[in-house]
Amino acid sequence: MDKIHSLLRRQIKKTFGSADNIPKDFQEILGAINEAYFNFDADRLLLERSIEISSQELLEANSQMRSIFQALPDMFLRIDAEGKIFECKIPANKTFSHIKANELVGKSIYACFGPLAARRLEWAVRRAVKNKTAEIAEYSVQNQAEQFREARVVWLGDEQLIVIVRDITERKLAEDRLLESRRTLQMLMSNLPGMAYRCRNDRDWTMEFVSEGSVNLTGYQPAELINNSKITYNQLIHPDECEKVWDTIQAALKEHKSFQLTYRIKTADGEQKWVLEQGQGIFTPKGELLAIEGFISDITEKVQMQESIKESECFLSEVFASIQDGISVLDADLNIVRTNATMEKWYEHAMPVVGKKCYEAYQGRKTRCRSCPVCRTIETGKADYELIPKIGPRGKVTGCFDLYSFPVIDKTTGKLKGVIEYIREIKDANRASEKHHKELLKESDDNEVNAEAITTSATEI
Repeated sequence: MDKIHSLLRRQIKKTFGSADNIPKDFQEILGAINEAYFNFDADRLLLERSIEISSQELLEANSQMRSIFQALPDMFLRIDAEGKIFECKIPANKTFSHIKANELVGKSIYACFGPLAARRLEWAVRRAVKNKTAEIAEYSVQNQAEQFREARVVWLGDEQLIVIVRDITERKLAEDRLLESRRTLQMLMSNLPGMAYRCRNDRDWTMEFVSEGSVNLTGYQPAELINNSKITYNQLIHPDECEKVWDTIQAALKEHKSFQLTYRIKTADGEQKWVLEQGQGIFTPKGELLAIEGFISDITEKVQMQESIKESECFLSEVFASIQDGISVLDADLNIVRTNATMEKWYEHAMPVVGKKCYEAYQGRKTRCRSCPVCRTIETGKADYELIPKIGPRGKVTGCFDLYSFPVIDKTTGKLKGVIEYIREIKDANRASEKHHKELLKESDDNEVNAEAITTSATEI
């Protein structure tokens, strides 16, 4: 052996006196023992170095954990199963600034809090000990204003527990505001004359949310429509309009735009209604469609009223067109708004007359007529009458008319907004000739109708 371990050397010296006296039969086994001694020393050095490194890492980890622990805004208490406080950590904030850690250690946790908090904590500790789990207790405290706390009781084992006390006042107030907001929104939606909804973009329009307005609109309870529990919304849509509804909404979703459309639905009792649906797609920041949200209202009365108005307008137009006498509607500035077929026939040479002044289109004048029943009706708001000449092409007088003017009053404001002229052609030639010869001579100074035309007119009539 070139090198003998110090421990083995002492044993050899004690037994054989010196290494030279070792019998040959023992030399091989003593060599193995010597090598084992040296290997043991090397392993021990490695183990000591490993322990040293681990201790340093553990100290650093503990230091970091201690820093994190101190930075937390919560109060930590270590207690036993009976509630006795062994250790206490108080955060440096206003919430727990009035509590002194050294005053709590050694006392019962139930004696350090108010009656309500004590009862809640005792319940949580008992359950945590019994079930070996974590339990949560919430309670309120009355300082300058009511504040709320959450105590989380965690079982550690060995009959010990950690109690983490946190201020949850802001969270509770936010929850209360959220609940109030939801209550207000629910109240608003329940009073809206229609149905608010959220649905999937599928052929059934599967409803994820439906407001209480569904009952009045469709006859179905929200629960019967949500997730197609009893009937799909698509089954309510009139079969002739299902494709129109689908295509319109898909086109809007493709463009990420809102949509609005009207269609018919069939209610639970078989009634047909017209509805107006307004909605839009809800997308993720990446543009993925999450759902469709909107509002559906009943517009049956509006549609029926519009149809009634159209029917009335059609009827009045037919009546208007069928009257053989002339009818002309003017606004308050003597602009022609509408005429019937008879007026268009009489004044074919001046067409189109709509949009022109009545004295321009019918009398060939540049200024108002001196004796105008329409002007008097506008001034007085009462019906009036005048005998007027019938002016044909090139300003030629071809006859005369009885003109009746009637005021059109705005029912909302009570103000005159126009005049209706009712014009009847005079067939009595003698009456027309006598009257018009005088009227035309009186207006000859500024009328475009010349003297020859007046004379001719009087003769012909």
